[in-house]
Amino acid sequence: MGEMNEIIDFERIVNHWIETSDEDFQTMLKLFEGKSYNWSLFLGHISVEKLMKAYYVKKFH
Repeated sequence: MGEMNEIIDFERIVNHWIETSDEDFQTMLKLFEGKSYNWSLFLGHISVEKLMKAYYVKKFH
């Protein structure tokens, strides 16, 4: 796996998860303001999941 780590840009992956999480969070807020609570909750879940993925990649790779 050492060779694979040299090829993969883990910082780019972490940034991707964080940036898309931020976008989802902003959409979640708009849906919440529009009282679309089910979709707001769904995107909140997705946003947190993406942050967890970013943390995992940052911590273990």
